[in-house]
This record gives sequence, C-alpha cells and structure tokens, in this order.
Amino acid sequence: MGASLRNGFCCPLLLQIGEELRGAFPGIFGPHLFSGCFSYKYYQNDRDGHVHADRGAVSLNFWPTPNAANLDPTRGGLVIWNQRVPAEYFYASPEQIDRLHQQLISAPGAQPATIAYRCNRAMLFYSDVLHCSDRMRFRDGYENRRVSITYLYGRPGDAHSLEAVLP
Repeated sequence: MGASLRNGFCCPLLLQIGEELRGAFPGIFGPHLFSGCFSYKYYQNDRDGHVHADRGAVSLNFWPTPNAANLDPTRGGLVIWNQRVPAEYFYASPEQIDRLHQQLISAPGAQPATIAYRCNRAMLFYSDVLHCSDRMRFRDGYENRRVSITYLYGRPGDAHSLEAVLP
C-alpha cells in the first residue's frame, strides 16, 4: 500500500520534517528544495522489492515500524547498488527501465550493499542510485508491517553539487 503527498499522505508535520531536515543539513541538501514524500506499507513477506531509482537529487529513507516486528534482524532493510542511472532513465519505457536495471546490476564492478532494518534508521543517498527493499519477514498484523517513508530533495540530475559531500 502506498501513498504520497498527492494522494493523502500529506499533513503539516510531514512537510515540517521535510523542511527541517533540509535546514539541519545544509551541506548535504544545499540548494535542493524538498520536492516530495511518499510511504509504503508492505504486506508480503519473503520477497525482494522492486529495483528502482527515485525521481530527485537526494533521497532520505527511514523506517518507523518497531524492531520487535522484524523476525529477521539481519534483513528487511534496503539493498543499494553502486550504480547510478542516466538522466534519460526517468523518461524511458518500463521495458527499457527493466533492461537498464539488469545491465547496471550485472555490470563489472556492480556491488550491492544490504542495510539491515532498524526502527528509526535513516539512509541518505543519491536518488539516482539503484536500490530496493530487502527481503523481509515481519510479524503478522497491521501494526507490525514494515513501513518505509521517503523524502525527496531536488530533481534528477541535480546531484552533481553533492559530490564533495556524498561519495
């Protein structure tokens, strides 16, 4: 189940957090304005997430579900590759995007990093880096399902100004 600012996931607190994060880390966000926020609540366990890149310059992803809900503390977080998508990625067809994902993930030197789930853990990364939700096993029940909240800053292709701050 997903929601964004455009379809109901919008309240003054979410917007305030988005702006306060930018104000708290001006060296990272710099000129990149808060450009969006979305959330997903996952209902299926034991499956890998959809590989994608976000439509922004910088993404901040965090998880509010309590740690006790995660049945495998070594998994359930994020898989992120050291592969960035080209600017035309955001204008390609779904078939072209799928082919590009496979090319980038199987390219020489492509390495995934797995970040384990922890409640209130936040990941900050270039939006154009390939990533997906890791395989997860969370307890049954609505309150135990993994929730991911993502804040976006800037636009695709604007991340070049961050090279000195984010490797």
